[in-house]
Amino acid sequence: SGYDLASAALGAAFGALFGSAADEGPVDDVVVVGPSPPPLPPRPSHVDDGRGAPSRPRSAYADALRSLAASRRRYPSLDVPVWRRGVVLLVHESMVRSGQYGVARSLSSDLWNDAALGLDSSSGSAATAIEGRLEVLSQVSLLLCRQGRYGEAKAVALRAVEATESVSSASPSPLLPPSARGRALLNLAYVHLDSNPSGQGAVCALPPLLECLGLAESAGLDALHASALGGGLARARFQMGDA
Repeated sequence: SGYDLASAALGAAFGALFGSAADEGPVDDVVVVGPSPPPLPPRPSHVDDGRGAPSRPRSAYADALRSLAASRRRYPSLDVPVWRRGVVLLVHESMVRSGQYGVARSLSSDLWNDAALGLDSSSGSAATAIEGRLEVLSQVSLLLCRQGRYGEAKAVALRAVEATESVSSASPSPLLPPSARGRALLNLAYVHLDSNPSGQGAVCALPPLLECLGLAESAGLDALHASALGGGLARARFQMGDA
């Protein structure tokens, strides 16, 4: 079935990545090719402490985690596994961007195993599991890009796109929401842009970017369309010298 094909494709991508990494030593010891982007700066948050002075700056990730915790308290009926995965994905991205690659790798493995629940089912839970694994691969490709392992990052991102095709071909009715393929396409474009900031990277990023934009327009995915347009296409044009 499409789910079996997708599971095999995603499993091969993840297994090849972490299987080889395990033989080579900790992720932290991998030599980074080229300069590593700096961590994201904290977002200032001016909260009055009662004395007319702002409190110390807070991280945007910390603010997002507080919002997630508040949503859990306010809506206790939220799907717990999905909510938990969202929290761990956020922490994973924070660890990657702050250079704590060993912690990020451990979180990747936990996320992958957690997303495996429901993969053998033909119900909606299987679709949720596939989406979960796609999200994990997106984070893994980000981790690889930050380490300068661009070839592996491209392979992982491409496997994610191919997995959405496998699932879609299994049934005449859509088994995954259009946003799943759109996010996978956008992630592949980002990897191309990160791996080669010259015009060649932008040229490689254009096909997935344009497909993502078309999909977002037809499905009415405004947030995805804005990300592809502002964060993807504009960046590609800048790299090509057409800003």
